[in-house]
Amino acid sequence: MAKQNVVKWALLAGLGTGLFFFIQYCAICFGFWYGTHCVAGSNRCPPSVTGSVYTPGEVTLVFFTIFIGSYYFLQLVPNIMAIIEGLKAAKRLYKIIDLQPIIIKNSSGIKKVKLEGKLVFENVTFSYPT
Repeated sequence: MAKQNVVKWALLAGLGTGLFFFIQYCAICFGFWYGTHCVAGSNRCPPSVTGSVYTPGEVTLVFFTIFIGSYYFLQLVPNIMAIIEGLKAAKRLYKIIDLQPIIIKNSSGIKKVKLEGKLVFENVTFSYPT
């Protein structure tokens, strides 16, 4: 990958991570603010499941559930990027597979013919460069 592409992806990854944490910490602040109103019995909060004022334990449970869930949501981002790269590669591959070969007939009369048979690879080796 070219150096410019690496810098671009690194910048986007940094901005995306920063934006995620900004939103997460804003949600934490809002959760504490709203949770204190719910525990205090504010009319801004709907009644709890039991029909009474929220307890600090209920607010803490909801708060940490959202906090941990959002953290694991961030862990999905690299996997989503890998899936997107795989889809791009598959699109290029299918584009090549779907190409119809064009054989130009020359003066000696070469035509398209259907070939049948099998390929045999002998003494073929492969190794990664590292």
